Amino acid sequence: MTTGWILIAAILVLGGAIASVGDRVGTKVGKARLSLFNLRPRKTAILVTVLTGSLISASTLAILFGASEQLRTGVFRLEKIQKNLRNARKELEKTKEQKSQVENELAQAKSQQAEAQQKLDATNQSLQSTLAKLSEATANQARTEAQLKQTQGQLNITQSQLSQNQSKLNQTQNELNQTQSQLNAVSSQVMALRDERQKLIDQRDQLQAERSNLIAQRNQLQAERLALIGQRNQLQAERSTLIGQRDQLQAERQNLIGQRDQLQAERSNLIGQRDQLQAERQDLLGQRNQLQVERQDLLGQRNQLQQERSALVGQRDRLKNEIGNFKSQIAQRDQEIAAQDQAIAQLDQRITQRDQVIAQRETSLKQLENQQKELENKQAYLQRAVKILEEYYQDYQALRGGNLVLFRNQVLVTGVVRIVDPKAARQAVDQLLVTANKVAIENTRPGDKNFNQQVIQITPTEVTQIIDRIDDGQDYVVRILSAGNYIRGENAVQVFADVTPNRVVFQAGEVVAATATNPSTMTQEQLEQRIEQLIAASQFRVRRAGVLADKIQIGDARVETLMRFIEQLKQSETPVDVQVVASDVTYTAGPVKMDLVAVQKGQILFRTSPAS
Repeated sequence: MTTGWILIAAILVLGGAIASVGDRVGTKVGKARLSLFNLRPRKTAILVTVLTGSLISASTLAILFGASEQLRTGVFRLEKIQKNLRNARKELEKTKEQKSQVENELAQAKSQQAEAQQKLDATNQSLQSTLAKLSEATANQARTEAQLKQTQGQLNITQSQLSQNQSKLNQTQNELNQTQSQLNAVSSQVMALRDERQKLIDQRDQLQAERSNLIAQRNQLQAERLALIGQRNQLQAERSTLIGQRDQLQAERQNLIGQRDQLQAERSNLIGQRDQLQAERQDLLGQRNQLQVERQDLLGQRNQLQQERSALVGQRDRLKNEIGNFKSQIAQRDQEIAAQDQAIAQLDQRITQRDQVIAQRETSLKQLENQQKELENKQAYLQRAVKILEEYYQDYQALRGGNLVLFRNQVLVTGVVRIVDPKAARQAVDQLLVTANKVAIENTRPGDKNFNQQVIQITPTEVTQIIDRIDDGQDYVVRILSAGNYIRGENAVQVFADVTPNRVVFQAGEVVAATATNPSTMTQEQLEQRIEQLIAASQFRVRRAGVLADKIQIGDARVETLMRFIEQLKQSETPVDVQVVASDVTYTAGPVKMDLVAVQKGQILFRTSPAS
C-alpha cells in the first residue's frame, strides 16, 4: 500500500514538474518568438506543448512499467495470454469429449456389474432353495448335488464377470487420471473443474453405495453360513438319535439271541431225556416242532435286524457325506465372504483416492481463480490508468486553452431532501435542476442574466429514477454534476444526478486519522509537513467513507488556530501522537468539522477546538 502511494505521488509530482517546465518553455518560446525546424513561432509553441504532453505520458508509463512487472506482463503479453487461453479452451473441449467417452465406458461397466449382481442374487436364491431341501437328505441328494454344481458354476461366472468389471474400472480410473493430467495443464478451466469435482463426488457416492451393497451381501452370506451351520448341527443331532435307536435295537437283538440259546439248551435236555421218556416223545416232538417254528421266527427277526442295521449304516454314510458337503459349502461361503471383504477394502481405497483427487482439483481450482482475479485486477488497473491519463491530458489541454469553465464531474448543486409526500418528489427534483441550470449559465455565459433558458440536459428516464429513489421518506443527498468538460459559450451542458443516502459517517469524537511526531528531533518545516500529510490522509479517509463534502474544516477554520497548535506541538520535548478527531456528527452531505488533538500516553494535551 505504501509503495502504491509513493508511486502515485511520484507520478503526480513528476507530471506537475514536467507540465510546469513545458508551460514555462512554451511561454518563453511564444514570447521570444523562437522557431524550431523552420516553423512559425505559434506552431513552435504548439509543438513544445505537444512534446510536453507526450513527455508526461511517456514518463508516467515508464514509471508504471518500471515499478510493476505484472503491469508489463499484462500490457505486452496480453495477446499471448489470450492465445494460450483459446488453446486451453480447445484442449478443454477435447478433454470434455474424452471424459464423456470415459463416462460412457464407466456406465457400460456399471451395467455389466448390475447384470452380474442380478445373477449373483439369482444364485443366492437357488442356493437358499437348495438348503431348504437338504432336510430330505436321501430322496433329494442327487438333485441337491446338481444344484450345488450349477450354483458353483454360476458363482465362477459371476467372479469372472466381477474381475472383468474390476479391470474395466481400473482402466476407467487410468483414463480419468490421464484426463486429470490434461486438465491440470489448462489455465482457464474454473467452471469445468467444478463440474468434474461434482461428478467425482457423485461417483464416490455411487462407490459408497456399491460398498454398502457388498457389505449387505456379505452379511447375508454370513447369515446363510450360520443357517447352514445350524442345519448341520440339527443333522448331527438326528444322527445321534438314530445311533441311539440302533444301539437299542442291537440290545434287543442280544436279548433275543440269549433267549434262543436258552431254548437250544432246553432242547438238548429234552433230547437227552427222550430215551428215558419214550412216553413223552410225541409231546417232545410237538414241542420240537414248535421250537423250530419259533426258531424260524427268531431267524427272520435276526435277518430283519441285520437289514435294519445295514440301512442305519447306509444312513450314517449318507449323513457323513452330507456333513462333508455342508463343510465344503461353508468353506466356499467363507471364501466368498473373504473375497467380498477384499473388494470392499479395494472400494474404500478407491474412494480415498477419489477424495485425494477432489482435494487436488479444489487446490488447482483455487489457484486458477486467484490467477484469474489477478489478471482481471491488472486489466482493470491498466484501464483506469489509461483513462486517468486521457482525462488528465484533456484537462491539461483545456487548461492550456484557458477557456474551460466547467470540469467533468464538477458539482453544480447539492441538496439534502426528505420526501414525506411522494407527490412532492418531482417538485424537489425540479428545484435542484433549476438551480443547476442557473449555475451552468453563470459559468458558461458570464454576465447573462436570462436564467429562463434551458442549458443543462438530462434524460426523463434519469429524472424518473431520481424520483423513485428519493420518495421513501428517508434523507438523501442529491447532487447534479457536469458530465464533461465545457468551455465558455457552450449552449448545452450535459449533466447527471448522484443520489446517496444521508447517513451518519463519523460520530463526534471518532478518530479519523493519526500520526506520531517527535518535536524534539523535528524541525518546524518537518512538523508542518507531517500535519499536512495527516490532514491529507484525513481527507482521503473522509472521501473513502462516503462523505460528499469537498473541504474539511479544522477547528474554527482560521490559520492562526492551526499555527498555534503547531507552536504548542513544537514546545513539547517528548514524542506526541497527533489525531484528527470529528468535532461533531458527520453526515454524508457534510459539513466535515475536525479537530487536531495532541495525545500523550492516552491523555489529551491540547487541541484546535475554540475552547483551547
